[in-house]
Amino acid sequence: MSSSEKKTPAIIEVEIIMQRLVHKGSFLLLEGSDDSKFWNLHVVKDKCEKVICGGKTNLTDAIELLDGKQFSGILGVPDDDFDSLENTQLSSTNLVYTETHDLECLLLKSIAFDKILAEYGDSKKITEFERTHHKTVREALLERGLIYGRLRWLAFRWWLASRQTLTVFPKIKFDRFQPSDFTDERTWSIKEDDLYEAFIREYARHLTLDALRLEIAQLPNADPLKICQGHDFVKILAIGLKQVLGPPAGKTKGASHDKIASLLRQGIERAEFCDTLLAKKIVEWENRNTPYRIFSTAK
Repeated sequence: MSSSEKKTPAIIEVEIIMQRLVHKGSFLLLEGSDDSKFWNLHVVKDKCEKVICGGKTNLTDAIELLDGKQFSGILGVPDDDFDSLENTQLSSTNLVYTETHDLECLLLKSIAFDKILAEYGDSKKITEFERTHHKTVREALLERGLIYGRLRWLAFRWWLASRQTLTVFPKIKFDRFQPSDFTDERTWSIKEDDLYEAFIREYARHLTLDALRLEIAQLPNADPLKICQGHDFVKILAIGLKQVLGPPAGKTKGASHDKIASLLRQGIERAEFCDTLLAKKIVEWENRNTPYRIFSTAK
């Protein structure tokens, strides 16, 4: 277990209060180590201290504790997940949620995605795929991600409903439904029925396949990048780059999930990131909290 996994909101609160004795700048609270790797490229050195909280709940609860003490110079950047869709974002001037489901989804909107295709894809295969399917690779990835994203959203709604009725609802572990187990590498297509049937066996035995499909279909329409999870996107893209979009067999460049995620974090251009809603809201926070700084807005 890593040190961040052992943290609690109270431990994070004390850690930051103690660090204030030696660090007079800002504190940027992040969910995990992947977020920290991205922000390494963007925070103002020596003026912003990153704090890995070991999860979203730890982050938001720690902000609530520090807000209660009127502690200055703290900013938390949690993933939105489904909060904006369900109106469950916590209210704090020291929280800035991602404008997409998570940071990875934000990065997939950027030129970083094109850099991944250029690095690990085969241009002829990509052109042929887009011509045959009458859509871009990005659009095709969104379609595949939505199969997982809408299932995740439905599960989140079930969990919210259980809280309101004070019933016990099991925490759904989506790591049991990996894209690698439900994606045909030869066609880069999701085995949708197999995924839903596995989900029913594990968590929804009261539903038939048709009933589950109906519940998913009845979810509201929303921006796919607010519904889909970035990790699902990256894993599905990695599968596509193995055969359908990638180099010929035997000439693979090793487009693993970890390599794609790393390039995604590094690939967004500075000017493009500064134009995101996330960056603009952080600038607004900086303007309200002078002299504290999070990152340089220089393009």
